[in-house]
Amino acid sequence: MRSAFNWHATRDDEFISPIVKGMARTTLKELSRDRVLNDDEIRSVWTALDHCEPSAYRRLVRALLLSAARLNEIARMQWPEIVDDVVVVPGFRTKAKLDHAVPITPALEAEIGERAEGDVDLYIFSTTRGLSPFSGFSKAKKRLDVEVAKVRAEIELPAMPPWRLHDLRRTARSLMSRARVDSDIAERVLGHALPGMRGVYDRFEYLAEKRDTLERLAGLLETIIDRETSNLLRLRTAP
Repeated sequence: MRSAFNWHATRDDEFISPIVKGMARTTLKELSRDRVLNDDEIRSVWTALDHCEPSAYRRLVRALLLSAARLNEIARMQWPEIVDDVVVVPGFRTKAKLDHAVPITPALEAEIGERAEGDVDLYIFSTTRGLSPFSGFSKAKKRLDVEVAKVRAEIELPAMPPWRLHDLRRTARSLMSRARVDSDIAERVLGHALPGMRGVYDRFEYLAEKRDTLERLAGLLETIIDRETSNLLRLRTAP
C-alpha cells in the first residue's frame, strides 16, 4: 500500500500519502515467533486430535510434529513423492528451493497410511479421495482449539495460550536438542541450508542420520504423550 500511495503522490501534487515513515510499530524482530509447546500442551493437542474431524487434518497435524516439516511440504504431499521409505519434497515446495528428503519412521508411516491400489498422483492428506489437498485449515484449527480446551478443562489445566501449526515445527526442533541430536543434523532434518562453504559443497543427504533423528523425536514424543507407558510402545494413532 505504501508503494501504491507513493506512486500516486508523484502524479498528484495535492495527494498526501496517509502512510508515513515510522508509522509501523512492529519490527522484524518483534514479528518473529518463539512459541514452543511444552509437554502438557503437546499431550493436550495430541489427545484433542482424537476427537477432531476430518481424519485428514488429524493425521496431517500429527505428521507435522513427527516430521518437523513445513505445512506446505506435508499438506500437499503426493504418493509419487514417496520412494521406498523416504518422502522427497520437491524444491518448488521448500523454502530453500532444493529437494528435501524426509525419512519415513514407523510413527510417521502410521499417519501417512497405506497406499491404495490406483493412488497414482493423488494427494495423501485429502478430503476428496486424493483429488485435491486438504485446505480447510482455519475451520479445522478452530475445532481443534475447542477440543484442546475441553481436554485441558477435564484435567484442570489452565487455558492453552494461542498457538499456530508452524509452532509444531519449532517444537519438534527443540525436542531434537532435548534428545541430544547433533545440531547440524537437526538443521538438515528441517531442510535448512548450512551456512558458509559447507552448505555449498556438502551435498550428502545424511539419510541414515536424519532417520535416526526422527526416530529419536518419535520416541521422545511417545514418552511425553503417555508418561505412564513404556517408551517401547508404538505411538497411538486414531483409526
